[in-house]
Amino acid sequence: MSGCVAESSQPWSVGPWTLEPRGLALCGNAAAAPGEEARRVAAKVRADTASAGGGGEASTYSQRLSSLQGADRVVTQQEVSEFLELAGQGEALWEGVSSDARTNVQRHRDRSLCGGVFVKMSAHIPTATDLSHVAACYLDFADRATWDKQVDGFRTLHSKEGSDALYYTMHVPPLSDRDFVIFHAILRHESGKGVLLYMRHADPSFVPHTRAVRACCYVTVVEITEHPEGGASVVVTAAVDPKIPFLPKWIVNALVPSEWRKNVAEVERHCSKLA
Repeated sequence: MSGCVAESSQPWSVGPWTLEPRGLALCGNAAAAPGEEARRVAAKVRADTASAGGGGEASTYSQRLSSLQGADRVVTQQEVSEFLELAGQGEALWEGVSSDARTNVQRHRDRSLCGGVFVKMSAHIPTATDLSHVAACYLDFADRATWDKQVDGFRTLHSKEGSDALYYTMHVPPLSDRDFVIFHAILRHESGKGVLLYMRHADPSFVPHTRAVRACCYVTVVEITEHPEGGASVVVTAAVDPKIPFLPKWIVNALVPSEWRKNVAEVERHCSKLA
């Protein structure tokens, strides 16, 4: 998986991050299968890298996310820039929830956004000395299926301008499966020692409804870099609504720290197997 941090020319950059035009194909994932689905999605995807705030849309990045605007648009330079600005704000915006020696969880202070669950989680994985192994845990879907028992069924629907329209399923027993339709983009750090995975909601009509409950990924961004003390630093900023109407959002928020620690442990175990 060393290819996950390989060099390549790019169409646009935001700060130290540069878009990888090969997208998910960079890590060996299958391209969209030709057929009716691919044609349907291709006809709906808008390759619009202009300002994401025009045409009467909501004025701020957070508002656009929360109202699910731009669901037919590929990932743009502007939205990634706006995300980085949002994620970089401190305690005025991100309230501490839990912290221990290796993990930290914060949540957005505005509970009205993105269904009320908008969190920022970080972790230090000292044993993960090869960043490509950490990236593989998130990007190599065939390998991920061998160990991740919660999220699978990844299917690329369409690829354009470094953005992949992607479908996947999440298992939440004893409840019905949830499925998601998103745009996915990979950005590489200018140092060659980092990768940023940007995932944002896509038009749910790209994939007709299945037996699974159609959930919503407003945004999920994974930033993998070298940690100053050695190993890997992983920061995940996520706003996801699993569409469980009887489960209050305060309970969902309360479950985040334990689920994050569990996810970090799974990534660390798998990285040790890849080493």
